[in-house]
Amino acid sequence: MSRLAPRLALIGTCAVGASGFLAGPAAAATLNNYVTQPVVTGVSSLTPESAVISGKVDTGGNPAAQINASAASPYTVNGLSGLTLTSPAILDGIPVGQGYYSTALFEADPLSDYVASGNQPGGETVTAQAVEVPTTTGQSVVSAKIGAFPAANAFGSTLKPGTKYVYWVVQQAGETDQATTVNEYSASDLANWLAGSGTITANGFATSSNVTSTSDYAAWAAGTGSYAGDPMDPTKIPASIVNPDYACVVNTKVAANTNATWAAELAATKVPLAAGSSTINGTAAPYGVAAAPSSAGAFKATSGQQPAEQGPCVAFFGGNSANFYTSAVGTFKTPPLGKIVVGRHGLVAGKRALLKITDRSVERAAGTISLWVGRAHKTVASGRFSVRPGRTGVASLKLTPAGLALLATSTHLMVRISVTSTTDQPSPSRTVILG
Repeated sequence: MSRLAPRLALIGTCAVGASGFLAGPAAAATLNNYVTQPVVTGVSSLTPESAVISGKVDTGGNPAAQINASAASPYTVNGLSGLTLTSPAILDGIPVGQGYYSTALFEADPLSDYVASGNQPGGETVTAQAVEVPTTTGQSVVSAKIGAFPAANAFGSTLKPGTKYVYWVVQQAGETDQATTVNEYSASDLANWLAGSGTITANGFATSSNVTSTSDYAAWAAGTGSYAGDPMDPTKIPASIVNPDYACVVNTKVAANTNATWAAELAATKVPLAAGSSTINGTAAPYGVAAAPSSAGAFKATSGQQPAEQGPCVAFFGGNSANFYTSAVGTFKTPPLGKIVVGRHGLVAGKRALLKITDRSVERAAGTISLWVGRAHKTVASGRFSVRPGRTGVASLKLTPAGLALLATSTHLMVRISVTSTTDQPSPSRTVILG
């Protein structure tokens, strides 16, 4: 899943614990999101190539209460000491009822691969499909199937039979798909930046800031300013000034934005995002700016290029897409796959050949059987079989005209057998005597 951070950044070095679980990283916490460490609670529906893994996650949901941080700091909140807060500040969670959810991803890695990788997920790690968990108070139970039996039905890679695995759950908290990608252009923000006074608001989709000096603009124009910049803009103009290009904004915030410039852009369905062709004191004009400031101190905008709204996206609470939490690591072992054994003698009854099939496996065996003779693999009989785990059944195969003709001249017929298992159990190649 593209939203999730690299595994090596998620799971610290772990040591085997006495309980059969492996020690995981400590609970993570940030100022705006406090989520206790998720846990894995067990494995069920275990097959040679799949398992259902369960766990519990804390989605961080609470009423999003704010405090006044005017008192002396640092503070101790929810057991976290040394917090320096700004006023007001959300202390301990992600608000409920606003469409935010957590993504829970179960992963498993053969223990040998995990240990060889330094107690980190190795190259044989497999994943289940991610589960979205609505933000709520308390802990939420979550589970997902990893692998599949038969393996052909698996999402991604499957598990290996007869193999000991470690498994864990990775949680990303505070995301929502009830959001829209927006583009902006603000002439007033540009004018304030150029003049060295006023407020930069980014049309309401970024934190407002006061402009106190013309040095920022002068440094940028001279090519000496050091700004993080807009990633869409190689000229490195501060992102909040022209347009937070392709900013992912929660829909409720888009709907609540009453900024007149943004409303006009939305009504026109276009915003100026093309790169400028002129320079300002030797520095290329930023995106959205067609020409350097005139003597009146105004930027000339490029013509409308793209829609102000760019479609749905995934937004993160507090703008933080790195709220990852990882459980301690548990262990399980898949049972062996077993095999299918075909009896060495088959009976002939009318136009049918009857063969005993034994399923030496913990799972049902099914597939097709074909009997043949000669170098040309002339088919003598064929049919399907299905046998319960650990049981012996009888496969009734239909004799072909060639098979009936051969049996009409001989009471016993030596044939080769081909077994195609649709449930993954192998069958040794062998001969069978019919008659």
